[in-house]
Amino acid sequence: MSRQQRIQLRPFVLALLASTCLPLEAIADPSGSAIKVTTNAKASGPEGGDRVLQAPGDIFQGDEIVTDAGGEAQIAFVDNTRFVVGPNSKVTIDDFVFRKNGTAIDVGVSALKGSFRFIGGKSPSTVYSVRTPTAAIGIRGTVFDLRIKDNGETIILWQDGEGWFCVAPVGSTEIPRQPTQCAELTVGDMVVALKQGGFSVVTDPQQRIEIIKNDMKYAYDQVDLGEEFQVTDRPEPGPPPGFDEPHSAYQ
Repeated sequence: MSRQQRIQLRPFVLALLASTCLPLEAIADPSGSAIKVTTNAKASGPEGGDRVLQAPGDIFQGDEIVTDAGGEAQIAFVDNTRFVVGPNSKVTIDDFVFRKNGTAIDVGVSALKGSFRFIGGKSPSTVYSVRTPTAAIGIRGTVFDLRIKDNGETIILWQDGEGWFCVAPVGSTEIPRQPTQCAELTVGDMVVALKQGGFSVVTDPQQRIEIIKNDMKYAYDQVDLGEEFQVTDRPEPGPPPGFDEPHSAYQ
């Protein structure tokens, strides 16, 4: 090939190289990673596409994560927020915008059904929010367990730190901010956001035991969770007297 021919080809080669780089540049940085996955868990979203979730595996803003009856995903985000998606669950990572130093600017999660555990990371607590069909939850450096029943009813067990929540009927697109529809939460609180609106604070010891056994998967038994996803300190006040079931998260 002559020198003149090589010069004529050079613009074409450069353009080809540039075009092959565009898709790589367009891919967003992952928001976190699946640390442990029990089959079957799937993820889908605009960045990662449809995929069977594996560990290690990237989690992106916009991902919808769905598990079947045997599925579970233990996820660590870039700011060290830890999030467990239990069996028969569905959740969307609506927002996860973070700075170069790994702290988040905005974290929004929509939990639609199933069992979850949330452990806040190193970001300012005001950036976190969790939405369910019947409640919006604000977080202040905290740990809580969450159960969303098939009818949309939401059960919250507050394990550490503080927070707030407001409730709304199933299907509502806005959360009312009236004092009668909102409550402050602290360690040991258990609250049920009702499907018809309103909420109930659960204080009866026997009722708390039954709810933990039947609905709060990770409060009852966390032996399958990685150490960084477990609650090691017993909440005060709680559990209620008489709660001595084996494998409890409170033992």
